Amino acid sequence: MLALFKESAMQLMDDEMGAIVPFYRFYDALENFLDHSHSSVIIRAYDNSYINPEKKEKKKMSLRSMC
Repeated sequence: MLALFKESAMQLMDDEMGAIVPFYRFYDALENFLDHSHSSVIIRAYDNSYINPEKKEKKKMSLRSMC
């Protein structure tokens, strides 16, 4: 878990102090550790027209959209 926080924080290293880490940054780090069955659920959510009606890319989706 610490590696996920570290990777996510490093991506914001040059941002202003106090920047909030978006949810997708944690997923980007976690993506390497998920097995296929778990990552496929998330991929299907991106393709689901009810969850993602505008077909946004994962980096443009908000946490609200994924809940």
